[in-house]
Amino acid sequence: HNDLHTALGAEDPDSPLTFGSEFRPTSTLEPIFQHHPLWPNVRQWLQAGVTYPLRPLSEPARRHDLLQKIERGNHKSALMSLDKLVPMFGDEVKQGWQLILPLEAATRIPNLVMAPVGFVKQDTIDEHGGVIDKFRVTHDQSFNVVPDTKRSVNDRVIDEELTPCRYGKALSRYLHWIAHLRASAPTEPIYQTKTDYKAAYRRMHNSAATAVQAAITVGGFLLLALRLTFGGKPNPSRWCDLSEMLCDLGNDLLRSPDLWDST
Repeated sequence: HNDLHTALGAEDPDSPLTFGSEFRPTSTLEPIFQHHPLWPNVRQWLQAGVTYPLRPLSEPARRHDLLQKIERGNHKSALMSLDKLVPMFGDEVKQGWQLILPLEAATRIPNLVMAPVGFVKQDTIDEHGGVIDKFRVTHDQSFNVVPDTKRSVNDRVIDEELTPCRYGKALSRYLHWIAHLRASAPTEPIYQTKTDYKAAYRRMHNSAATAVQAAITVGGFLLLALRLTFGGKPNPSRWCDLSEMLCDLGNDLLRSPDLWDST
């Protein structure tokens, strides 16, 4: 009956569409994190998916914008790159990150909000240092099809209900540490390593209510984002709640005298 919440609740517990499938059960994590102030948020999201604090959008305005966005389509950069865009989203569908539906379902799913996608070409390097092309998709959840209406998902986010994003300061702290090392040892080489947590945002599920706020259209199909998007304003804060817990746990383990031999 076009109810995404009911559909997701009917999934096999071992399905990648099941909330929290990328993590240990909350019953296993509870004894470790139960005293952490961010655990109640993370536990809820692992059990039922991430939610957004949004100001309401009237049904006439939502439906008007939806029909306009369907007619308009994606940004020109995406329309000109369908040969690359479709395979990229095809991979996300296969991994369970996107739910693919007929486009006509967009007008039947309650509260559905659509955003256009774009396509950006960037440069990166290969293992030999050579410059190669890299392509990124942009999910424009700040786009208003009617200018100055402030009806997009990101415009309706209630900022006061988001946890401050701490890891946004990590780069600044890292640069200060490098400057300290250089001042302390002017002639010594500084070694560093980079660990890329592949598609980290994609490990956390959206709730059904959030997924229908993150719809896109690609290649004539409707896609609903079942995992965190890179265009949703609340997602850095939501991911920060999880990553801060993990960082705190790592530091506690590192500094625990009961786990390491001091000799």
